[in-house]
Amino acid sequence: MKKALTAIALATAMQMAPTMAYADVDNPLSDPRVRQAIAYAIDMDTIVETLFEGKAIVADSMIPNGAWKADGLNAYAYDPEQARQLLQDAGWDDDQVLDVVYYYGDQLTVDFMTAIQAYLGDVGVQMTYRKLEGDVTGQLSTLPESGSDTSGVSWDMAYGARAALALHEYYNAYLEGKSSYAPPTAERNELLERINGTANLDDQMQAFMDFERYENAVLSDIPLYYQQLFIFESDRLSRSGGEYGNDQFNYDWNIVNWTIEPDENGNEVLYTNKGPIQFFEQPWLNPGLKMSAKIVFDRLLAANGSLVPTDGQLAESYDMSEDGMTVTFDLKDDLTWHDGAPLTTEDVSWSVHTALKVPSINAVFINTFNSIAGAEAYA
Repeated sequence: MKKALTAIALATAMQMAPTMAYADVDNPLSDPRVRQAIAYAIDMDTIVETLFEGKAIVADSMIPNGAWKADGLNAYAYDPEQARQLLQDAGWDDDQVLDVVYYYGDQLTVDFMTAIQAYLGDVGVQMTYRKLEGDVTGQLSTLPESGSDTSGVSWDMAYGARAALALHEYYNAYLEGKSSYAPPTAERNELLERINGTANLDDQMQAFMDFERYENAVLSDIPLYYQQLFIFESDRLSRSGGEYGNDQFNYDWNIVNWTIEPDENGNEVLYTNKGPIQFFEQPWLNPGLKMSAKIVFDRLLAANGSLVPTDGQLAESYDMSEDGMTVTFDLKDDLTWHDGAPLTTEDVSWSVHTALKVPSINAVFINTFNSIAGAEAYA
């Protein structure tokens, strides 16, 4: 028996894109050519290979690589001459000094800021950088006053992460009245309405791709890189062709088809690790972090590695209405609990009713459950 398992590292891009976000405070950063110039000025390929030691993926969109990524996006590959030309065309003032903020406390972030400062300086853009202290969320998210044409934040650009459970979370932050730095436009609003206005996956995918192409040109956020999620697994394990996804969340592992090499006694035993206790105290906050939640419990519906619903699990089948407001499902026959008692639709309802009483619950859960007629009676 190998007590110290030999592990291989398998990486997948997390749904997280650190961004440099412009603050529209009636200054030259409001010109998309300036934001494009900043993107061209930064050599992210070199930064990833050197500073990040290859443990990141250069990004061209907030959406992670995969089926929902639009084709033909401008990668803004390092091109300092193009950056200088765009700045000249936009009438950039070389005397202006950008105030760039960040909130991470590690040395790598400081080194990254130093690299960005050098790259921008090379094309004629001066910048300083500082770490936000105190109410970081407030300093990043202060909304402009109603009717104002300037932002309510005090910085020019902010470096940070954007993560999402559902892809909508990447772009719904641009909805009118929600963004501290990206003023609403009619075109952006129309694109967001298309994303949020349909439950049809094909139509939704096309809407996301159209929004990606729009943002790829205007660069409300400048995608820099995707952080990676590292999955370590034993060379004794075979997933039998099963896919990989973001293991912070639940997707269909198809674990029933996994195989493990038997030990000297012929036993097939798979060992797993644990995580810090705080990750397990409130499973409703993130149900994918607890191993028992992944393995012991079945789900009504299953999702693939991109967290897109695929088919039923406890449900034989399901159907989504055209307006996205009604889900109809049929449970499989002869479902039982561990003690043999029948599992019924009443049990499904009880699970939702109980979840509504949990103090700390995942935002996607609570938004979905609160959208069900009558949910307020169980809060």
